[in-house]
Amino acid sequence: MYIWTQIMEWLHRLTPWAAFGMAALESLFPPIPLTAVVAANVAAFGALFGFLYSWLGSAFGSSLVFFAVRGLSGLPALRKLLGREKLDRARSFVGRMKPLALFLLIMLPFTPSSFVNFACGVSHYSARRYLLVMLPAKAVMIASLSLLGESLQRAANPLWLLGGALLLLLLYLLSKRVAARHASEERKKSEKVWKNA
Repeated sequence: MYIWTQIMEWLHRLTPWAAFGMAALESLFPPIPLTAVVAANVAAFGALFGFLYSWLGSAFGSSLVFFAVRGLSGLPALRKLLGREKLDRARSFVGRMKPLALFLLIMLPFTPSSFVNFACGVSHYSARRYLLVMLPAKAVMIASLSLLGESLQRAANPLWLLGGALLLLLLYLLSKRVAARHASEERKKSEKVWKNA
C-alpha cells in the first residue's frame, strides 16, 4: 500500500511536458509500454488532459520517426546498414496498404508503432496521407487506453475494472485479426505474382 501511495504522489508531481515526453519516447523506444504511459498520464492529469498529453506526445513521436526516416532513407549508408531486404520488406508492408487498413493497424495498441512509422517513412506513402491517417488513429487508440486508465483509477468499482479488462482483450483480439488478415492478403498477392510470372 505504501508503494502505491508513493507512485500516486510521484504521478501527481508530473508536469504536462513530462507526460508529453513519455508518450513521445514510446514511439522512439518500443520497450516503453504505451498502456502504462497513458495510465500514468490519466492518473496524474485526469481522463481529458491525460488523453490530450498522451495523444499529442505519441503523435509527435510518430511524426518524428516518420520524417527522420523519410529524410535519411535515401542515404546509401542507411541502406547498407539496414540491408536492402529489410527496406524492401518494410516498403512492401505499407506500400500496397489501403488507408483504412493502415488506420486500423495504427489504432490498435498492440501494433509495434515504431515499425509502422519506419515502414511508412521508407515507403512511397505521402507525408500528408500518413498524417491524415495517423493522427485520428492515434486519437482512437489513446482514447481507448485512457478509458482503460480511468477504469484502473476506479478499481474499487469491479464494473470499471471488468470493463477495462474486456476493452483490452477486445483490442488485442482485433489487432491479431487485422494482422492475420493483412498477412493473408499479402500471401495471396505473392501467389498471384508467381502464377503470372
